[in-house]
Amino acid sequence: MALADNGSFANDGSNAAVATIGGSGVGGNNTGNSSTTQQQAVGSGASNQNTSAQVSGSAFTAIDQSDHSVDVNFTPFFW
Repeated sequence: MALADNGSFANDGSNAAVATIGGSGVGGNNTGNSSTTQQQAVGSGASNQNTSAQVSGSAFTAIDQSDHSVDVNFTPFFW
């Protein structure tokens, strides 16, 4: 089983990873045009999820790019 710092996990032979953007300048005070994107897919048969945000001329912006998708399919631990 693989584990990543964000608590994600994967079955044997797979990978678990985390993608993080910190200090990108999109959240908070935006007097110009700001954008950010995060995207990741790892391992055989991996599917990809990504989030994007763009702000133009906003005095203050709060952006939540969290993803709460859950899909776990493991076989039972019986030998």
